Amino acid sequence: MTKINETQMSIASSVEEQRAAAAEIARTINDVAMSTEIMRTAIEETSEAADKVKATASSNNQAAESLLSVSGEFQQLTVRFRL
Repeated sequence: MTKINETQMSIASSVEEQRAAAAEIARTINDVAMSTEIMRTAIEETSEAADKVKATASSNNQAAESLLSVSGEFQQLTVRFRL
């Protein structure tokens, strides 16, 4: 009878250890899922910011080309004015 009780206690202890391990694994998986979502959001925001930077750079390039054109026209007008 004592041997049966010891075996039952050992099994119960093992089951509790397995339950605790499974709970820890579940917590870890949940933490990983939350971290993955945070990283996905950060990547999405970074991508959106990069798109905005690209659009701004393109706009700045167009403005610089326009300014260069106006500068050339202004230079031609000042040459005429000097003559």
